[in-house]
Amino acid sequence: MIVFRIAREEYIRDLSGYGAYLYGGRWSQKGTFALYTSAYQSLAYLEYLVHQHERPLWPDDLCISEIEIKDRAPIIDYPIKDLPSKWKEAAYTAENQNLITSLFQNSCFGVKLPSAILPSEFNVVLNPKHEDFHSLVKIKDVQPVDLDKRFQP
Repeated sequence: MIVFRIAREEYIRDLSGYGAYLYGGRWSQKGTFALYTSAYQSLAYLEYLVHQHERPLWPDDLCISEIEIKDRAPIIDYPIKDLPSKWKEAAYTAENQNLITSLFQNSCFGVKLPSAILPSEFNVVLNPKHEDFHSLVKIKDVQPVDLDKRFQP
């Protein structure tokens, strides 16, 4: 499986999940190492763009990484019908954040979840603390992002 991630150049090769550890995310509590990725480049862009209302300036050093996850990696496919009722809310709920946090505490490698932006497409949240993470995940390519100027404020 190939997934994608957008980050500033200084963080793009960092697969530690430290950002999620510091700030939490839709599916993980602060204090949980989690690497958020998208199944498609376009979805990675959308996921990045939707969070930019919090930042006044767009960084000019954005990159996109193509990450390979070996086929034998044990990824749970989490269906929409089993998600918490408010999973798409803009404000992350504790019920949402407990999902990945509890799975990762029980040695889960990764979880495939629908995107709140486009539920027909999916994101993959990986557990960088899983014992097999480094043998199953590798960066294949990193390219600079040239965002269309129409997206910028």
